[in-house]
Amino acid sequence: MNEINNNLGNITYQISRAGSIIGTYNVESLRAALNSGLVLPTDYAWTSGMPEWRPVSVILSINSPSPVSDSGQIREVATKHRAIILLLLLQISFAILFIYFKSSLAGVDESSSPISVALFYLYYIGSSIIWIFTCMNVHNLAVALRSRVAFLWLIAAAMPCLNIIILLILSQRSIIYLKSNGVDVGFLGADTSKL
Repeated sequence: MNEINNNLGNITYQISRAGSIIGTYNVESLRAALNSGLVLPTDYAWTSGMPEWRPVSVILSINSPSPVSDSGQIREVATKHRAIILLLLLQISFAILFIYFKSSLAGVDESSSPISVALFYLYYIGSSIIWIFTCMNVHNLAVALRSRVAFLWLIAAAMPCLNIIILLILSQRSIIYLKSNGVDVGFLGADTSKL
């Protein structure tokens, strides 16, 4: 039995998406790539000796009796993904508010009205809270996606302007991961009550 498992680990598969080779993986690295969203279950795999290309989902179900992902991880990714989307929408809303109230938020001095002072402090306190929650959730989502560089995602999310790009990239990876595990994903992410 160990000899069969050792032989399966030595097999390398070429992976194809839309007619282009996207990589070569052994069974273990193919599972890891599938879990991270780099390879989709609908991608095709082939190795010498196979008569035709087969979906990755078929290859992994042949070589592994265990499921690709557990339901706890799927729920965790779905929950963290929804939080990231809501934080992204809050960041965009605060940016629009900043543009709209630019003159009130530009600074506070002795001649500023009480409303301008209140708007100024509310904006900057709110922005700071959203920034802190965004950084925490980026790290948590990267961990849920089993990223080996979750701390680097956190550092990148802490940088102004770059954090929106990081949110979009992680959101896309989450969508790929969730869809590859059969979860429907809408505008605000997956409905966690259906998981």
